[in-house]
Amino acid sequence: MMQTAALDLKMDQQDAEIAIKFKQIDQATRLTVAFTTLANDEKSLDLLLRYETTYTRLYQRAMNTLTRLRRDNQIAENGPKSTTSEELRNDPPPPVAQPVSSPVITPGLPEFAEMITQMSPEALKGYLSSLKSQCEETEPQPKSTE
Repeated sequence: MMQTAALDLKMDQQDAEIAIKFKQIDQATRLTVAFTTLANDEKSLDLLLRYETTYTRLYQRAMNTLTRLRRDNQIAENGPKSTTSEELRNDPPPPVAQPVSSPVITPGLPEFAEMITQMSPEALKGYLSSLKSQCEETEPQPKSTE
Protein backbone atom coordinates (compact mmCIF):
# COMPACT_ATOMS: atom_id res chain seq x y z
CA MET A 1 0.00 0.00 0.00
CA MET A 2 2.79 2.40 0.85
CA GLN A 3 4.62 1.71 -2.40
CA THR A 4 1.43 2.35 -4.38
CA ALA A 5 0.73 5.51 -2.41
CA ALA A 6 4.31 6.75 -2.93
CA LEU A 7 4.05 6.19 -6.69
CA ASP A 8 0.63 7.90 -6.85
CA LEU A 9 1.93 10.87 -4.87
CA LYS A 10 5.00 11.23 -7.05
CA MET A 11 2.88 11.07 -10.23
CA ASP A 12 0.64 13.83 -8.86
CA GLN A 13 3.67 15.95 -7.93
CA GLN A 14 5.11 15.52 -11.44
CA ASP A 15 1.92 16.50 -13.31
CA ALA A 16 3.15 20.02 -14.22
CA GLU A 17 6.62 18.80 -15.19
CA ILE A 18 5.18 15.95 -17.33
CA ALA A 19 2.82 18.37 -19.10
CA ILE A 20 5.80 20.55 -20.11
CA LYS A 21 8.05 17.65 -21.26
CA PHE A 22 5.46 15.49 -23.05
CA LYS A 23 2.66 16.35 -25.48
CA GLN A 24 1.00 12.99 -24.86
CA ILE A 25 1.88 10.32 -22.26
CA ASP A 26 0.18 7.10 -21.26
CA GLN A 27 -0.33 5.95 -17.65
CA ALA A 28 2.40 3.28 -17.81
CA THR A 29 5.01 5.84 -18.89
CA ARG A 30 3.89 8.28 -16.15
CA LEU A 31 4.28 5.44 -13.64
CA THR A 32 7.75 4.62 -14.98
CA VAL A 33 8.90 8.26 -14.68
CA ALA A 34 7.60 8.41 -11.09
CA PHE A 35 9.21 5.05 -10.24
CA THR A 36 12.59 6.13 -11.68
CA THR A 37 12.52 9.36 -9.70
CA LEU A 38 11.65 7.56 -6.46
CA ALA A 39 14.26 4.86 -7.04
CA ASN A 40 17.13 7.07 -8.17
CA ASP A 41 16.66 10.40 -6.45
CA GLU A 42 14.70 9.88 -3.27
CA LYS A 43 15.61 6.28 -2.35
CA SER A 44 12.18 5.92 -0.72
CA LEU A 45 11.48 2.71 -2.65
CA ASP A 46 14.69 1.20 -1.26
CA LEU A 47 13.56 2.07 2.24
CA LEU A 48 10.09 0.61 1.66
CA LEU A 49 11.62 -2.57 0.23
CA ARG A 50 13.91 -2.87 3.26
CA TYR A 51 10.92 -2.59 5.62
CA GLU A 52 8.95 -5.09 3.55
CA THR A 53 11.85 -7.54 3.75
CA THR A 54 12.07 -7.05 7.53
CA TYR A 55 8.35 -7.69 7.97
CA THR A 56 8.50 -10.75 5.72
CA ARG A 57 11.34 -12.20 7.79
CA LEU A 58 9.48 -11.51 11.04
CA TYR A 59 6.35 -13.17 9.67
CA GLN A 60 8.28 -16.21 8.40
CA ARG A 61 10.09 -16.56 11.72
CA ALA A 62 6.77 -16.44 13.59
CA MET A 63 5.23 -19.03 11.24
CA ASN A 64 8.23 -21.34 11.67
CA THR A 65 7.98 -20.99 15.45
CA LEU A 66 4.24 -21.72 15.37
CA THR A 67 4.77 -24.79 13.17
CA ARG A 68 7.53 -26.08 15.48
CA LEU A 69 5.38 -25.53 18.60
CA ARG A 70 2.41 -27.34 17.03
CA ARG A 71 4.65 -30.25 16.02
CA ASP A 72 6.22 -30.41 19.50
CA ASN A 73 2.77 -30.28 21.11
CA GLN A 74 1.50 -33.07 18.88
CA ILE A 75 4.52 -35.23 19.70
CA ALA A 76 4.02 -34.54 23.41
CA GLU A 77 0.35 -35.58 23.20
CA ASN A 78 0.82 -38.65 21.02
CA GLY A 79 4.30 -39.71 22.06
CA PRO A 80 7.27 -39.94 19.72
CA LYS A 81 6.66 -41.81 16.48
CA SER A 82 8.87 -44.72 15.43
CA THR A 83 10.64 -44.01 12.20
CA THR A 84 12.60 -47.15 11.31
CA SER A 85 11.15 -50.41 10.09
CA GLU A 86 13.06 -52.35 12.78
CA GLU A 87 11.33 -50.37 15.53
CA LEU A 88 7.97 -50.98 13.91
CA ARG A 89 8.54 -54.74 13.63
CA ASN A 90 9.49 -55.06 17.32
CA ASP A 91 6.62 -53.04 18.71
CA PRO A 92 4.10 -55.12 20.68
CA PRO A 93 0.67 -55.37 19.10
CA PRO A 94 -1.79 -52.76 20.34
CA PRO A 95 -4.04 -53.93 23.18
CA VAL A 96 -7.45 -55.22 22.19
CA ALA A 97 -10.24 -53.28 23.83
CA GLN A 98 -12.59 -55.49 25.82
CA PRO A 99 -16.29 -54.70 25.51
CA VAL A 100 -17.73 -53.01 28.56
CA SER A 101 -20.75 -54.72 30.00
CA SER A 102 -23.79 -52.73 31.05
CA PRO A 103 -24.00 -52.04 34.77
CA VAL A 104 -26.34 -54.18 36.79
CA ILE A 105 -29.27 -52.07 37.84
CA THR A 106 -31.07 -53.22 40.95
CA PRO A 107 -34.40 -51.49 41.65
CA GLY A 108 -33.78 -51.47 45.41
CA LEU A 109 -30.61 -49.38 45.21
CA PRO A 110 -30.79 -45.64 45.98
CA GLU A 111 -29.08 -44.83 42.66
CA PHE A 112 -31.80 -46.66 40.69
CA ALA A 113 -33.86 -43.57 39.76
CA GLU A 114 -30.78 -41.62 38.69
CA MET A 115 -29.49 -44.51 36.56
CA ILE A 116 -32.87 -44.97 34.85
CA THR A 117 -33.17 -41.26 33.98
CA GLN A 118 -29.70 -41.24 32.44
CA MET A 119 -30.32 -44.25 30.18
CA SER A 120 -31.01 -43.83 26.48
CA PRO A 121 -34.45 -44.98 25.26
CA GLU A 122 -32.89 -48.04 23.57
CA ALA A 123 -30.99 -49.02 26.72
CA LEU A 124 -34.13 -48.54 28.80
CA LYS A 125 -36.13 -50.80 26.44
CA GLY A 126 -33.42 -53.43 26.71
CA TYR A 127 -33.40 -53.20 30.48
CA LEU A 128 -37.18 -53.51 30.70
CA SER A 129 -37.11 -56.53 28.35
CA SER A 130 -34.52 -58.23 30.53
CA LEU A 131 -36.60 -57.51 33.64
CA LYS A 132 -39.68 -58.96 31.94
CA SER A 133 -37.82 -62.14 30.96
CA GLN A 134 -36.44 -62.48 34.50
CA CYS A 135 -39.94 -62.12 35.95
CA GLU A 136 -41.34 -64.72 33.57
CA GLU A 137 -38.60 -67.17 34.58
CA THR A 138 -39.21 -66.70 38.31
CA GLU A 139 -43.04 -66.76 38.24
CA PRO A 140 -44.44 -70.14 39.17
CA GLN A 141 -46.00 -71.81 36.16
CA PRO A 142 -49.43 -73.37 36.60
CA LYS A 143 -49.28 -77.13 36.78
CA SER A 144 -50.82 -78.92 33.91
CA THR A 145 -53.91 -80.97 34.59
CA GLU A 146 -52.88 -83.97 32.64
